[in-house]
Amino acid sequence: MSDHEHKPRNYVKIWSILLVLLVISILGPTLEIQVVTLITAFGIAIAKAYLVAKNFMHLDVEKPVVHYLLAVALAFMVLMFSGVAPDVMNHEGTGWTNVAAKAAVRGEAYPLVKKDPGAQWYKDTVTNFNFYPPTPPSDNGLTEAKIALGGRLYGEKRIAKDGKASCSSCHSLENYGQDGVATAGKRNTPSTFNAFRQYKLFWDYRTDTVESLPSEHGLKGEADVVATLAGIEEYASEFKAAFPGESDPITPKNVGLALGAFQRTLVTKSRWDEFLDGNPEALSKAEQKGLRTFVTAGCMACHAGRLLGGHTQQKLGLIKPYESTDLGRYEVTKNDIDKLMFKIPSLSNVEKTAPYYHDGSISSLKEVVLLMAEFQTAVPMTEEQADEIVTFLKSLTGELKKD
Repeated sequence: MSDHEHKPRNYVKIWSILLVLLVISILGPTLEIQVVTLITAFGIAIAKAYLVAKNFMHLDVEKPVVHYLLAVALAFMVLMFSGVAPDVMNHEGTGWTNVAAKAAVRGEAYPLVKKDPGAQWYKDTVTNFNFYPPTPPSDNGLTEAKIALGGRLYGEKRIAKDGKASCSSCHSLENYGQDGVATAGKRNTPSTFNAFRQYKLFWDYRTDTVESLPSEHGLKGEADVVATLAGIEEYASEFKAAFPGESDPITPKNVGLALGAFQRTLVTKSRWDEFLDGNPEALSKAEQKGLRTFVTAGCMACHAGRLLGGHTQQKLGLIKPYESTDLGRYEVTKNDIDKLMFKIPSLSNVEKTAPYYHDGSISSLKEVVLLMAEFQTAVPMTEEQADEIVTFLKSLTGELKKD
């Protein structure tokens, strides 16, 4: 058989090898195996150099001078390929070519080997979660005097109907802004920490802001609240300091503004927040694994943003019917479409705010995770996956202020 007859077969072999290498170079980064991408980069470069030498330069690849030319071409192609391979792995653009070239000149290791394939996952995670819910605008300017007054009112029992309970009785600042019991009245007590960052308040999302005076929560009527506070001598000066320029500052509106100002200081910062603020090491490997499971299990569909919730509402029993005598938003609107509609709770400090659900019927965080998968998603969940998610959820706990 002549050399001419061998050429088509050789070219088919080379092109076949090139195609296989290209496929592997895509599978390598998909599986986060960097060495595969590196090896295939060299392989593709060699195949390209061979084809150029044979087809376009018409060189005899057996001659030493051709070996030299191929080596130069190979080095050039590897540097060029290093600007493409990271695109496949991390979708970071073609600017990496200069990085690779500079590293080669300095005699450093091939940059692709040093690149962390988890970097893009971290970048995407921050992008997807780093936002707070859109909240109604507030014109409540915060001042030290107003915050101090609000803090005192938060613990004031004399404005309660029974004269025995204050806001802090149910929303204890030492217990992450809640009371730890199943229900206070009809429903489980939501936390006041980070509450102002949520799009609405209460399980049935009937209130817009923390400035709304919750008279239905055990307080006296507005007129009685004002009369009670006006009869306490020290409050006169405190209201004047908080609302300077007003001749009669003890009003229902100002009581709400003061309470709201104080509640806007009730914030916690967790390792999850640090993670989103630019520190990928803030979460352990086990917690990051739990976060991945949290996302792939479909939890993110409802629990989104920094607060992992508090940004919208959802039907309880979306996938599988949930039995409840409390019909949620329907109790406010009487519209059938609102039956079993509840605000999606924030998961901030969720480890510390048991029991769970609107009725406080579940005390185990793992059990809640499994039940949510059953009733709210179409994704089956194993015990192991639930444990992984719980590990991640514990990273949402922030420290409480000591004072």
